[in-house]
Amino acid sequence: MKKYVVCMALVCALFLSSVALGAAAKIGEEAPDFKLLMLSGDTFRLSEQRGKVVYLNLWATWCPPCVAEMGDIQKLYEAHPDDLYVIGASVDEDSGTVKKFLDENGYSYPVGMDADYTLVSTLYPSQYIPLSVFISPNGIVTYMDVGVLTYELMEALYQDALEK
Repeated sequence: MKKYVVCMALVCALFLSSVALGAAAKIGEEAPDFKLLMLSGDTFRLSEQRGKVVYLNLWATWCPPCVAEMGDIQKLYEAHPDDLYVIGASVDEDSGTVKKFLDENGYSYPVGMDADYTLVSTLYPSQYIPLSVFISPNGIVTYMDVGVLTYELMEALYQDALEK
């Protein structure tokens, strides 16, 4: 029942976001700025990451495809500590569930909560997760799509964003 409510809320949020004009990210354009409360208690702000590639991944603990790519996301995070900022944005309702999941699986890259669906409904609208977004050091969206990414594809997308 809880997953049904979450799915219905997501559908409603996507519908309502379609009314907002010009707010959604587009490949080749500047990424819209946002703030996200991190599980660590810090606040992430996209505009403060200029000079680094940003890999934004929207996901949930109950999403098997999301979980399937997390090991590769962790590997990418560890491979590029100086010029890549990996950020997971969970659409789960409970941060405790997310923290427990991350701890149990050994994932250490930064994760915040998109429990109100601001990112997945308005700024990076998608009906599906996982959603991956790569943003160049200059703040330009270079990639945005749903589905599981392999490490090799993540690495190629990172390199492409780094060069733009």
